[in-house]
Amino acid sequence: MRNNLDVAVFRNGDSIPHVKTDVEWVAYGNAGKPAWCYYNNDPGNGTKYG
Repeated sequence: MRNNLDVAVFRNGDSIPHVKTDVEWVAYGNAGKPAWCYYNNDPGNGTKYG
């Protein structure tokens, strides 16, 4: 399942924006735009959680 969660592009090849702060995450959510981030905004969690 970890590999299933490890995506940064949509099926059509468009990039999913990478947000790095809670402020960015809220802004994307309020605007209804897609985004992704590492668990707890910690890149070290990328290898564990995808």
